[in-house]
Amino acid sequence: MKALLNKCHEEAQENFTKSIKKLASFEYSDHLQSSQKEQVDKMTKVLKKIAGYVEQAEHKDVTIDDILNANLCVKEVLDVYQEIVNDIENAKFKALKSHEKSPSADIVESSSPLKEQGNSDTISPEINKGESESEVMSEDVTDKSKNDKERELLSRFIAPDAIDEHLNIMENLKCIESNFVEPFKKIPG
Repeated sequence: MKALLNKCHEEAQENFTKSIKKLASFEYSDHLQSSQKEQVDKMTKVLKKIAGYVEQAEHKDVTIDDILNANLCVKEVLDVYQEIVNDIENAKFKALKSHEKSPSADIVESSSPLKEQGNSDTISPEINKGESESEVMSEDVTDKSKNDKERELLSRFIAPDAIDEHLNIMENLKCIESNFVEPFKKIPG
């Protein structure tokens, strides 16, 4: 029983860490609905609850109620993580809209420490001056519907919290392939 309780605690800590990384790597934090501090505070309170159950387990026998309560705390952390993911997606959309309304329509990809490692959770569409806004919007709508279909298919096979990670990895692989493989294909063999 103590092992289950410790597993709950570890899982909550992992999700907390993922959330912190996701928030830290997001460059459009001014578009977030909830502040980063609010989200972190919510998860910290839940982690303290689980830590309390783990500490109590050191001095008394663990009951099924303790495990159930710890699992509910893990669910709370997962819910906050999902709120963060949704908030980031909405903020990306708001940031894109605000950039479209601004006089210069060029959005330049900024570098962050996580991007250097290959993890990029930020928007970085480059809008060429030759492209019209309608072309960019149609590509955006197509990508969004494609992304929705991918999410729906993935949800049948993997956990919901792993879908975003999987899609980010696949997007990074596409970027790597287009940046590094394409130039080598052009070299005459």
